[in-house]
Amino acid sequence: MKIHGAVWGFIALTGLAGVFYSSLPALAGTPERLTTHPALDYQPSVSIDGQTLAFVSTRSGSLDIWVQTLRSSALTLPRQMTTHPASDQEPALNRDGTRLLYVSHKSDPRGDVYLLDLITREEQRLTDLTSADAAPQWDQDEQGFLYLKSDPLQNTSAIYRKSFANQSEELVVPQAISFSVNGQGQLLYSDGTNLTLLNLQDKSSTAFDQDGNIMDLWPALDHNPAELSTNRPLVFSRYEQDTNGDGLVDTDDESSIWMRQWDPQQPEPQKLYRMTPAHQFHIYPAVSGDFLYYSDLKAGDIFRIDIPAFLNDYVSLDHAKTLAAFYRDHGQLDQALLVLGNISHNLMAQQPPNARAEFDFSLSETQTQEGNFLAARQSLEPYTHQSGRIGALARIQTISLGVQEQARGISSAARRRLVTSGASEILTIGQEHRDLDEVYGQALIEAGRLYLFADDPLTALEYLVKVEDLQDKEIRAKGLFTRGEAYRILGDAPNVIRVFVDVIQLFGERSSWGKRAIQQVVALSQQGETNRERITALNNIITLHPDLPVLIATTRLTIADLYHEQGEQLSALETLDFVIPVPDLPNELVIQAYRKKGAILSKSERYQEAADTYAALSQFTGENQTELEGTRNLLILQLVKKALKDRKVGETRIAAKSLKHLIDQYPDSVEAHRAYIETKVMLKDTTEVQTWYTDLVKAHPDHAVYQYGQALALSYTEPPDLPLVIKLLQRAMKKDPAL
Repeated sequence: MKIHGAVWGFIALTGLAGVFYSSLPALAGTPERLTTHPALDYQPSVSIDGQTLAFVSTRSGSLDIWVQTLRSSALTLPRQMTTHPASDQEPALNRDGTRLLYVSHKSDPRGDVYLLDLITREEQRLTDLTSADAAPQWDQDEQGFLYLKSDPLQNTSAIYRKSFANQSEELVVPQAISFSVNGQGQLLYSDGTNLTLLNLQDKSSTAFDQDGNIMDLWPALDHNPAELSTNRPLVFSRYEQDTNGDGLVDTDDESSIWMRQWDPQQPEPQKLYRMTPAHQFHIYPAVSGDFLYYSDLKAGDIFRIDIPAFLNDYVSLDHAKTLAAFYRDHGQLDQALLVLGNISHNLMAQQPPNARAEFDFSLSETQTQEGNFLAARQSLEPYTHQSGRIGALARIQTISLGVQEQARGISSAARRRLVTSGASEILTIGQEHRDLDEVYGQALIEAGRLYLFADDPLTALEYLVKVEDLQDKEIRAKGLFTRGEAYRILGDAPNVIRVFVDVIQLFGERSSWGKRAIQQVVALSQQGETNRERITALNNIITLHPDLPVLIATTRLTIADLYHEQGEQLSALETLDFVIPVPDLPNELVIQAYRKKGAILSKSERYQEAADTYAALSQFTGENQTELEGTRNLLILQLVKKALKDRKVGETRIAAKSLKHLIDQYPDSVEAHRAYIETKVMLKDTTEVQTWYTDLVKAHPDHAVYQYGQALALSYTEPPDLPLVIKLLQRAMKKDPAL
């Protein structure tokens, strides 16, 4: 993340970023880290059910294929599937995650395609030594595979399809360097610059050409074989700038993950989203179900994004703008620009010209903050020659960014002269439009910002305080936020907090400005070197503002975090209990309080209370099935833990009874079945539990979890009939691969 100038990094420059981020609410599209090893992990491949992840890792010392489960309840570590000293890369799991295509260099230094059975570990080479082979993908029926065959003499590569049965081979695409296929007979490939979507049945195609020097590589389709529907994701890595300064846009430059929303009923893609921010090395995307997986080469790990949750951030223009402002307020300019770019691509087309102009001004302002002056100037250019309000605002911002651009690498005295000249030009434009609060107020704010840029907060305040006299509430709020930065530079903490409280009272706690100001007040109120001192300062905010319930609730959530950090769990719980019963609070605050309370109770081994808390939380999830399912799983887990705690202290029969009751309530809970079987075996009731599961399977022959329980129970026979156990497990997994 790049932050330029004193005014542009408010949270980062206060030194409160670490404290603040710990109290931020979970954002819908936040990437989830799936691997955490110090070695490099990359090239993810995911089974259709989303339960199995294959990837390449250097954790063994060479490039090998590893596999790990993604089930939230599983505690197993990743397993190494290939062990040869030569490089093994480009894994491709089949639908149920039991077989794996990959490329190995052990037989040919140029690479051959291999097939590995993950259960039996049987391996087969599928391509010969006549060419360099790469990027295998399963075909629609899993009766063969597609792959890239390269001609090193011609420096070209083509996509071929090969059958497992007769080894026959056919040319599919004569020129491509990366591709992906799905279960509907579609193939998305890159020719090294642009993407093309090919229908393998009728050979029709749709090309997605780009302007300029943009490169779109590593395409990914969802492999799910469901019926074609609207808005299918086409995911890829995009290289759009020469970030290493070698004069070329190529794979040595930074890249990020993008997604087109493609409607097969429409001739053109409907929407385009940047999924990950700029200034990264994000490549090798994969899609399975609702999730996008990708490799972060800087971090050396694999991440995933919940696509529906990400898109939920763009359900409305106002919501997306609020999110962009949220990121910008907290110094996350790369994320703010990601959101603003997605708004520009997808939500502005139907907006009136004035709304489009105001958005472009906001985009330009953030681009200037990041130091991308060329992009900021391009955003403003269509408006600078217009007359009236729009033209005046564009010229004000153009002058401001010009001063900051010219000030790079010059002395402080020269910077001061530039700022004085620029501020004078800006104020002249403001005076010419004195009857327009928005223009005059923006001129005062930009003049103030320039003097902050010149490290002169006192002169900046001379202009910023004048904004308070204007009638336009929006411009007054912007002025107050900038005044907060001036007071911060002066070390005037009470005034910093006061201006944000003024914003809350001006707009209300539930407005976008009010929410932004509340977060600032909570962050800035945490004065002190210890958690105890910060708690005292935050409690003072509660005392001073009894008429602001949302501010009080947000403050108490942060106080609870601080108590929890220093091990005072009872105080944390008492603080959260002040939040939960408050009437008419925003749902997201109540949900946060319940989640924090449930986590603390579980960690304190108060499992029944934790389960009760998660049961109460389920009332607030509404129609969000993902949230509801997650809460239900947490509830079950607490009850299992409670029973295991009873077992640990010798109350084994009570534990068995509790687990049996839990199975009756939640028959699909694998954790409950596993704990029940283990407990019955400890009671020497092995035969009884085996008979019980056998009867369950007879009564419910299609119930996969009962079949799993039967196999697990039979595994405790002395000696166990392992072929039978494996057969029963395979039967259960066939019905439900998630097992």
